[in-house]
Amino acid sequence: MIRLFGDSIFRGSAVTMRPDLKDEVRAAKVPLWPLRSPASVMNLVLGGASVSVAGRLRLPEGIKASLRDLQSAFESGTLGPDDVLIMLDVGEHKVDPDAHEDAWRQLRRAATRERPTRLLICEGFDNGAGGKLAYRYDVVFGRRSINQAIRDAALEPQPTYVGSTEFVPLSQPIARYHRWLDERFGVSAYRSDGIHLNVWGQFRLCGGLLGAVFPQASFDLAGLFTVLASLDAHLELHGEALRAAVEAAIHPAH
Repeated sequence: MIRLFGDSIFRGSAVTMRPDLKDEVRAAKVPLWPLRSPASVMNLVLGGASVSVAGRLRLPEGIKASLRDLQSAFESGTLGPDDVLIMLDVGEHKVDPDAHEDAWRQLRRAATRERPTRLLICEGFDNGAGGKLAYRYDVVFGRRSINQAIRDAALEPQPTYVGSTEFVPLSQPIARYHRWLDERFGVSAYRSDGIHLNVWGQFRLCGGLLGAVFPQASFDLAGLFTVLASLDAHLELHGEALRAAVEAAIHPAH
């Protein structure tokens, strides 16, 4: 199983902000509900219910609450020894790379020091964030960017830890896809705030995550395209354009 720990991106923000996955009444009012979250999309690609959200991250100020959520998930069995744990947080970061690195180090230690967890720590991303520096991940603050701090926390050698940690680059892959979409179809990968992804950006995020979990895999997208055909009236791209955009997101050539 793949378990997601994160902020509003993982909880679902591409279609409607923070959807309640059990709210069937609300689901009926959101035409693109099947694409409501990364877990929903990845499950469509994988053809099952193998991906789910297991907890929230609120970094760096909410590190204590995030650690409690993580501990609770392990103790309840929500996170098992054979699960792949993916963490992502692209929220407000307080413009302090050192504090951000420390928060990620604490999460990594809690997840892998004494447990055989396979942990994937994801890079942040943004499309300018409307000029809000506290949501910029590649801007250098002092000596380094927030993404460099995340990378440092993820890749620091920890030979005594039982589990393993991998770093998942996302900023440039999503940026390249965003430029490609705009140049070819006049479509963005981001919502208007320059922080949250829309359905197209979410496809690319899912492609990046699935490629990190299954690096040698090629995915059968027939089931996903069947669902997308039923949503055609509510999507910006159709036909061959839709197929090209989704293929490029899930199976990027670069």
